[in-house]
Amino acid sequence: MKRIDLIYFDVTSGHRSSALALKAALDRQGEPVQVRTVNFTDIVAYQPALYQLARIGIGVFNWGVRHERAYFARQQVGLFQVIQARIPPSMIQRIACFWQDDQPDAVVSVMPICNLLLERALHLIHPHCPYVVMPVDYEETMHNYWFDLRMDAYYINPTPKLDQKAAALGIPLERRLEASGMPIDPLFYAPAPPDKAAALRELGLDPTVPTVLVGFGGQGSVLVKRCADELSKVTTPLNVIFLCGRHKALYAYLAALTTPYRKLVLSFLPEAPAHYYHLADVIVGKPGSMTITEALVTRSALLAVESQSLALVQRGNEAWLRHSGVGAVIRVPELASAVEKILHSPTVNDRLEREWHRAVFEIADTIVDVAYGRGLHAAEVSYENAAD
Repeated sequence: MKRIDLIYFDVTSGHRSSALALKAALDRQGEPVQVRTVNFTDIVAYQPALYQLARIGIGVFNWGVRHERAYFARQQVGLFQVIQARIPPSMIQRIACFWQDDQPDAVVSVMPICNLLLERALHLIHPHCPYVVMPVDYEETMHNYWFDLRMDAYYINPTPKLDQKAAALGIPLERRLEASGMPIDPLFYAPAPPDKAAALRELGLDPTVPTVLVGFGGQGSVLVKRCADELSKVTTPLNVIFLCGRHKALYAYLAALTTPYRKLVLSFLPEAPAHYYHLADVIVGKPGSMTITEALVTRSALLAVESQSLALVQRGNEAWLRHSGVGAVIRVPELASAVEKILHSPTVNDRLEREWHRAVFEIADTIVDVAYGRGLHAAEVSYENAAD
């Protein structure tokens, strides 16, 4: 049996969600594999100073996300890039202890920025174990964010722009593994409720009117509150489902809020909210790659609120959404008119069908191929400036 480590960090919720989605898909495929999801902080815990730095950085970033004040993302990314490039061999040796007695057959990372450090630590003691980076943004964000020529790594590229960027950087074709889209929890591929009307009634909602779902990830966001106010201006009768994530104050506020529409307010859910996505006609959320894909797979139009503090990582996602036509990128004051418009769009359903994919299952098969060494070249650093 082959062993696979999936590495994530708890920055926003998309990276953990991607890792859990891939684990669920790997557990369903037919070949024998043992899959472990690993938090980045558990690996660097072998070096206490770096562990504390990582925890503080992640905490500050997530606070900014919840309050729409993550304006220093570029500076945080740049700082850690400088730090990891200068970490001495003795520190890498200590971090490598994480894998000392527990050798995987493949390591797959769904997080950016920190991969140079982890690849060096892994290959220090297991030099032939494939290290795979799985970008979960639609485009490369900044230099050495996902793609790093100093690493001995494979890349699973879920968009043409990512693959084109990798090629332009000089990453060899045999190290670039394609996918048709982003991985999300296989629960989203389950059939919609056979009786949608009954499911809505069971939740206290009106099955005769459209349903809008509003959610901004597992951390929650103050934007949900602003969207609740704007949706009061929609003239078409609506149901609204609010996903508040871990934001307890937001949940309490919305639960007590009087609205002209029927509403359902939910706090953090232990499972992916696929059931509620299937009940929605329109999703309102952030332009994160997971949100885009969840809406697409459940065939729900997406109104993505234009990113401000997270523009660094989400501008490419917004560009893809605009180009595909499966939704729109808006600002909160435009929400009421955007809901009215998209509910009556004659083309959005056709575009959702055109872009629909089963990427998480394809990616799981690719990872198994990597773990079993099928069709892969032996691991070796072959990039021009890999020794830098």
